[in-house]
Amino acid sequence: MNRRLFAQRAILATFGLVVALLIGECAVRLTGLAPDIVYVAKGRYRLSHNPKIGFEPVPGLEYDGKSLHFYDYRGASNSLGYRDTEHSIAKPPGRYRILVIGDSISAGHFIDSFEDMYSTVLGAELKQRGLDVEVLNFAVSGYSTEQEVATLADRGLQFDPDLVLVGYCLNDRERNDGGILATLVSEAKGVKGAETGRSILHNSALFRVLWYRVLGMHKNRPKHFGTVSDDIVGESFAWLNKLSGKHGFRTMVAVFPELTDLTDYKFGAEHAFIEKLAANTELQVVDLLEPFRSCTGKLSRDRYHPNEKGHRCAANALADAIEPLVTP
Repeated sequence: MNRRLFAQRAILATFGLVVALLIGECAVRLTGLAPDIVYVAKGRYRLSHNPKIGFEPVPGLEYDGKSLHFYDYRGASNSLGYRDTEHSIAKPPGRYRILVIGDSISAGHFIDSFEDMYSTVLGAELKQRGLDVEVLNFAVSGYSTEQEVATLADRGLQFDPDLVLVGYCLNDRERNDGGILATLVSEAKGVKGAETGRSILHNSALFRVLWYRVLGMHKNRPKHFGTVSDDIVGESFAWLNKLSGKHGFRTMVAVFPELTDLTDYKFGAEHAFIEKLAANTELQVVDLLEPFRSCTGKLSRDRYHPNEKGHRCAANALADAIEPLVTP
C-alpha cells in the first residue's frame, strides 16, 4: 500500500471516528443518561477522623476573593466549618431547633449570599410567623446520604435538634463528590498538586457515561474510606430513624426535583422510591415538585441546583410543612 492511499484511509477512518463520537455525544445528551458531576473545590475541605464521613469542611475559614476555583463560596464558615452562623450547644428554653443535613443544594452551591440559602430563608420565614425557631445548617457539597447521617451522629446531635431536615437530591443514590476524597487522601500521602478529576474530558456526556456508568471508575475509593458508599440510602434512612427514636427528634425529608423540565416531568419513579423508603422507616416526606411547579420564572442554575428564587420557593413550602410541628 502506497503512502498516499494509506494517508487517505487514515483520514477517512479518523473522520468516521469523529463523526461517530459526535453522534454518540448528541445521543447521550438528548437521552440524559450522563450523570452531572458536582466538582467540590478542595480549599475548604480536609480529611475527617470518621471513615463514614471521609472529608469535612475546615473550621472558621473566610474567603472573599474573585475566583471560586479553590473555594466553593465567598464568606466565612463557622467554627465547625459549615456555611452557617455560630450556634450555642445549649438550646434556649422554648426554642425549636431545626438541623439541616444535605449536599450541595442545602450547602447553597451557586448561591452567593448566605441569606439567600433556603435554610436561612426558612428560619426567617418561621420567625416572621411568630415562632421561636433556630435553623442550623450542617450540609456539605458532595455528601452522600450516609455521610449526612454520619455528620448528624458525629456532630449534630449535641445541639439537641427537635427536627432533622434532610435535603434530598435525586443524584444521592450515587457517590458524587467530584473526586475530592481521593484528592485529599493523595495529598495526605504527599502527592502534590492532586486535582479533583476536573479534566476537560468530563465536559463530555459520552465520557461521563463510560467513566461512571460503564467502567464505574468513581467507585475506586481510598482503602481507609471504603465505607463511604454509593446507593445505601435505605440503610441510611434506617439509621436516621434509629437516631430519631433514641434522641427524640422528628425527621423530614425534603425531595428536591430535577429542574430541567417540571411540566413534562420524567423522574417520578425516583420520588416514589424515596416515598417508599421513608414510609418503611417512618420518616416524613415533603415532595417539592409541586411547590416548584407553582413558582413562576427561572428557578435553577443547572439540572439540580436551585437559584435564589428556587431556594425561596423551597423555603416557603417547607415553612408550611414545618409550622404545624412547631405550633403547640
